[in-house]
Amino acid sequence: MDWWKYFLTYNDFKTRNPVLWNPPSSPLPERILSFPGTHQTKIGESAAMLPKNLSTNGRVTRRLVRTILPVFLQLVLSSCLLCVNAHSIQKRSTVCYQHIGCFSNTGAFASAQRPLTVTPASPDSIRTRFLLYTREDRTSGEPLDARYLDRTHFINQWTHFKVRPTKIIIHGFLDSPFLVTWLSDFTNELLVLDDFNVVTVDWSLGNLPPYTQATANTRVVGAQIALLIDLLVVSL
Repeated sequence: MDWWKYFLTYNDFKTRNPVLWNPPSSPLPERILSFPGTHQTKIGESAAMLPKNLSTNGRVTRRLVRTILPVFLQLVLSSCLLCVNAHSIQKRSTVCYQHIGCFSNTGAFASAQRPLTVTPASPDSIRTRFLLYTREDRTSGEPLDARYLDRTHFINQWTHFKVRPTKIIIHGFLDSPFLVTWLSDFTNELLVLDDFNVVTVDWSLGNLPPYTQATANTRVVGAQIALLIDLLVVSL
């Protein structure tokens, strides 16, 4: 039996939108509905004429919609992300940023295992920050903007940095120092263990979907971490 036959249409609806019929508690005698394969009848008389399995079919239809709709939306979203990535590949192949060099989406970053590659976003978009935690300051953390890695900013921003072992913690995709607890827990455990400089890398503005862009942004974050290490070596 065709399930679509159980979708009714009010004649006086200008948009003619299909609606699933559920008999009202009180009849509306002036409104007329049309049921495929039958004559027009008033709503008050229609309940007796509807098939007995209408409500069952309606529940089955709703279950099918709840099952199929999320899958359909995921397919549409995936298609959109593929289009965005493909467009980025066509529009850009190499980008260069001050202090950290140039990045290409060719060579080792394009392969059969990685068919969709994009160039990383700019440091101004990612806005990486290095948060310093020490036994002198376990809670707030002293921020250092990764876009301004020079001796002046280093001395002014990291007042508790000393010559001692330094640990660097980097979160991953979708994480943030302000949304997850494992970063602060890890930091606290390290400071209990020994007198460290603990640096948490916050790149939470660059680790958002699409995943292909987030993975590309790690190249910029990695270059900034390398600059930080070079600065620490030279400054101490």
